[in-house]
This record gives sequence, C-alpha cells and structure tokens, in this order.
Amino acid sequence: MQSKGDGRGKRQVFELLKIFEHMVNFNIERYLKFGSVYEFTNQTSENEIYSILGKPSEIEDYGKNGRFLHYENLRLTITNDRLKVADLFLMNSDVNYTLGQDGEVLQINRKTSLLKILYFFNNSSLKWHIPFDKFKLDYLLVEVSSGLSIFYYYGTEELERISRIW
Repeated sequence: MQSKGDGRGKRQVFELLKIFEHMVNFNIERYLKFGSVYEFTNQTSENEIYSILGKPSEIEDYGKNGRFLHYENLRLTITNDRLKVADLFLMNSDVNYTLGQDGEVLQINRKTSLLKILYFFNNSSLKWHIPFDKFKLDYLLVEVSSGLSIFYYYGTEELERISRIW
C-alpha cells in the first residue's frame, strides 16, 4: 500500500531548484563591476530575499547579532532585518563562473589568479587597492571601487571569497 505523503518532498525539491536556478543565473560580471547581487540593496529585507531566491538551504541564527542565509556558495548576512553583506564563497567549491571581455573568456573559480582578477578590473576601469592597514597573515585583501572585497588565501593561493558589504 502506498502512502500519499504530505507533499514536503516536492516542496523541498522545488525550493532547491529555485536556489539552483538563481545560482546558475547569478551575474558574475555585474557583481564584479557594480557590486550588484540581483537587485538587492542595504534596504532589502529578509522576506524580499525569500521572495526572489526562495528559502535558503541553511540558516544560521545569531539572535540580535543577525542571521546568515546560505544559498549554495552565496551567503547573505542579515542584521536588523536588512541585508548587510553578500559573500560569494569559492574556496571550498567547484563552482565556475564565466565572463567574457574584449573577446577573451575569464573563468572565475577558486583557482583564478590574482593577476587575472586585477587585469579584469583594470580593463573595466575599476579602481582597486590593497589596504596595508587591513593586511592579515592568512589572506590578501583587495578592495575594489565597485564596493567589493576580494580575499585570497595565502595557504593555498586560492580565491577564497568575493564580498559586498553595504
């Protein structure tokens, strides 16, 4: 005898497909050039994020200190019901983003070299700098005029994450 179930399995699959669809459609070029994550701003609420991306695959709740919403390798930090940080994690992921520029193709993944990223910024007329006062022993930080922070991990010479802080 088969049981009909309560439909939770179908809803979970639907939510995962919605997350996957948005991650596939994630515009890496727009993110790098403008620091834009979908149409999100520092005024985007948690419910607005849910209406665009669906429910996250994981939520870390830190009470008054905020929440982390995880969508595959995208982590959104919510504080006081507003988006504050978007982190695109690459280091522990096999994700590969492709963007074209001047007839060349640049693959953005954890193995993308710092020089290739800086070349992209230079060709896009984006200013960048490496702040000495924020220098850390385990990673190199590159701040970009688009509002992004690029973190390279020294231990493996890998691109750890690309962050947008509002």
